[in-house]
Amino acid sequence: MAFASDALVLATSPQDFRVSDGGLETLMDAYVSGDHSAFNKLHARTSADVYAYLLTLTRNRDRAVDLRQTVYLKLHRAVIAIFAAILLRPGSSPFAATFSSMMPAGTSALAFT
Repeated sequence: MAFASDALVLATSPQDFRVSDGGLETLMDAYVSGDHSAFNKLHARTSADVYAYLLTLTRNRDRAVDLRQTVYLKLHRAVIAIFAAILLRPGSSPFAATFSSMMPAGTSALAFT
């Protein structure tokens, strides 16, 4: 991908993001599986693109930076929700039974993420 100051050239197809040996799809799978170093690699590979895209939408550098932080915060929350859903699935671990019994009736573990 190429940049010219604040202009953004987007990938033309999903295959642009599925580069073998550490492609974004592979990094995301690793991050969801608990490899926290994969997040650093994801951030390093996507941060400039996310910022450039948000800058084209907002035309405001400070707003683009704030929104970029929000994007990665939401990514973290989504991964936490996935972990919670796996950990708290009935029968998945002793922790699931203990935590589930402490939650108010009708409450989902995902509500806490």
